[in-house]
Amino acid sequence: MDFYLTDEQHRLVETEAGRPIHVIDPATDRTYVFIAQEQFERLRPLLSAGSQASHSPSKLAGAIPHGIRRSQEAYWRDLPELLSLKSPEYRWVAYRGDDRVGFGRTSAELYAQCVHQRGFKKDEIYIDRVEPRVLPPWEAEEIDSPFDHGEVSVPRHSS
Repeated sequence: MDFYLTDEQHRLVETEAGRPIHVIDPATDRTYVFIAQEQFERLRPLLSAGSQASHSPSKLAGAIPHGIRRSQEAYWRDLPELLSLKSPEYRWVAYRGDDRVGFGRTSAELYAQCVHQRGFKKDEIYIDRVEPRVLPPWEAEEIDSPFDHGEVSVPRHSS
């Protein structure tokens, strides 16, 4: 199924000039990343490589910006404490480097607080759900890839 951008969304894509755009589904509070097809095609081999790397450091770990990696490490270090603080108001947490920036009900709320209100750069913050984890955020997790099952033909709809 193809989706067509509204005029407002098109302006946002132009403004971001090729940078990934975070899209939040308000019904599930799940965040998706919107990238150009060319960028996705370059990442596709890394996405399918995840199934080959069971519990070993991710091949993507080296690609994580230093500021985000440092923030991920702080999140991982603090996770036991975060779990004891979890509540409806403290479902998500944001880090900038070693510092916990704050908590929020949604990732979108924290993202707006960090980037738009405080002026932090996107590559220096890390926002994650407060929930138990087996592996740290920078390590690969084995997941089923939709790309392992062949290409799916989708009819294009004219606008």
